[in-house]
Amino acid sequence: MVVSLRDRLYRTNAVVLARQDYGEADRIFILYTPSGGKLSAIAKGVRRPKSRMGPHLDYFTEVSLELAKGRSLDVVTHAATVNAHLGLRSDIDAYGHAAHFAELVRHLTHDRQENRQVYELLASSLSLLNDGVAAWPVARHFELNLLGLLGFRPELFRCINCLKTLEPEANAFSNRLGGMLCPACRTVDPSAVAVSLDAQK
Repeated sequence: MVVSLRDRLYRTNAVVLARQDYGEADRIFILYTPSGGKLSAIAKGVRRPKSRMGPHLDYFTEVSLELAKGRSLDVVTHAATVNAHLGLRSDIDAYGHAAHFAELVRHLTHDRQENRQVYELLASSLSLLNDGVAAWPVARHFELNLLGLLGFRPELFRCINCLKTLEPEANAFSNRLGGMLCPACRTVDPSAVAVSLDAQK
């Protein structure tokens, strides 16, 4: 049965995570969408100087897309910028953190697995960086919430070893075990890092 172009078309917003040149003038994009999760799509002719879509498909841009379902790759047929995040291009620290966010989402999520909360977290975190909010707290907020949404949140309120509720004392974080250790259990992981009382708050 032949499927018409109209039946293959769909619209979605997306954040551009990565891109790769393909052929003489095309480019393949890795996108994260609210309802389709992570997907790959090709934009044909987008590298030509007169391409109307090219400026809308830059790194970390939030875009409104029209795509046609393809056999192996969907095809971008229209793109319009929702938020270009131009402020990232003038702040190397913010840009580096945006790249870090994109890599985490790219490598920790599965293709075509819907997670609207991940999309909203990514889009809002990029907007905070773009608006000049200090990158370090934005990054920690993004990382912890992304891990939580994907089922990997570290244990921060109970000792990962004895499960006792943590008191405000000399606790430490074990990267190997994925959570906090109380003073009595700290020897379980000699590489655990001491966490200040201010940080524990």
